[in-house]
This record gives sequence, structure tokens and C-alpha cells, in this order.
Amino acid sequence: FAIASPEKALCDLLVADIHISDTLIGLQRYLEEDIRFDTDMLRDFNVSVVKELLTVGRKKKILSNLVKIIEKS
Repeated sequence: FAIASPEKALCDLLVADIHISDTLIGLQRYLEEDIRFDTDMLRDFNVSVVKELLTVGRKKKILSNLVKIIEKS
């Protein structure tokens, strides 16, 4: 069986959840307050995985904002 990488798992969650704002501030708030994601972990994320998913996935605005948040970390 295959286990998703942390990047893929987070992107899958973001794409599946219908209650996420597509703004940068809304996504930051969702990560920190709604799912209580430890945003310090984003420093270890491979941003190229998220960028690749951005090209083939849905909710491109949300994934694009996730790239910005990761690059800012």
C-alpha cells in the first residue's frame, strides 16, 4: 500500500473541504485555527510537490496560496 506524503495529504484535505476560504488570510486561519495544523512543519515541506499538484488539481487558488504560505515559512 502507498502512504501519501505530508504535502499530498494536506493538499487532499484542502481540496476535499468545502469550507475553506480561497484567500491567503482565510487559508492561514483555516490551517492554524480550524485544523490546528502546526505551521512550523511547513518549513520541511517540499514546495515542488504542491506546485505539481497545483497544475493538475482543483481549487488552484487555495493551492497557490498554500505555496505562498510554504515559501514564506
